[in-house]
Amino acid sequence: MVSLLRSILLLFLLLTVANGVAADESESEITPELALDVAKLYQSDPLAEDAISLIAILVKFSRESDQVLVHFSTDYFPPNLKNMDPQISAQLLGAYIAGNIEYQLENNVNENRATEGVISMLGTYAALKQSGVVSELPSLETWIEKAENGELEFD
Repeated sequence: MVSLLRSILLLFLLLTVANGVAADESESEITPELALDVAKLYQSDPLAEDAISLIAILVKFSRESDQVLVHFSTDYFPPNLKNMDPQISAQLLGAYIAGNIEYQLENNVNENRATEGVISMLGTYAALKQSGVVSELPSLETWIEKAENGELEFD
């Protein structure tokens, strides 16, 4: 649990720097429409140059908006997340946030949607693996198989 919190803290530190970039573009409140567009944009290309800035916008929205609720648990992430490169951890955590926010905004619900967050994270993992950035992670491969069979579900 401490390791996950350390990874999350590292993500937030990275995002604080990136948030400065996003803040320069607009000091205004992030609307649900913008957050939804950003979530979709991030998921469409999690390896893009501006990916960390997009994650920063989503984190800011998830913290400031009462329209979404995003929870973190060690159950939602690979056990070796703490040993990964911080950039990779940030991308996986960002994908979780993006999928979670996207589902909530599209379905007008205000409850943590871990399953949708994890499915988004699996898409980012697949892109990272295909690009050679990460090697195979057995826990995520198992989740991919469950997702393909419609059996992946988190509380």
